[in-house]
Amino acid sequence: HRGTTAPGRAGPDAMPVLHDAVAESLRRAAFDDKSGMIDPAAFERTISADGGVEILGAARDALNAADPFTLQTVESALRGLVERLGLKPGKIFQPVRVAISGTTASPGIFESVALLGREETIDRIDRALARARRHQR
Repeated sequence: HRGTTAPGRAGPDAMPVLHDAVAESLRRAAFDDKSGMIDPAAFERTISADGGVEILGAARDALNAADPFTLQTVESALRGLVERLGLKPGKIFQPVRVAISGTTASPGIFESVALLGREETIDRIDRALARARRHQR
């Protein structure tokens, strides 16, 4: 059975190995974070670290431009950014992971972003960027 995600989320091919109920459970369990709680140590190591805000901003722009917003286009957008910036993947993937999940440990980054969908992903990145900018002052 090919899994689909919740209505309004990434398309039906975003999580082909997960059944609907499992995908929704993962989304809620791993990412239900409307409070914006982020592990402070993870935030400092990835987003507040030298260049972290700029990297996360570039990742935001790359993800926002992904069209359609699918597992494949998310992966292509983030891997393309790795190439353009000439950085190791972790330098880009970890700030995104912390921004969307609050920690450095989550399911696969591409699957996580696709599962959350464009709107929620961009919202969480924007909140992390705003927090980082407040701390820079």
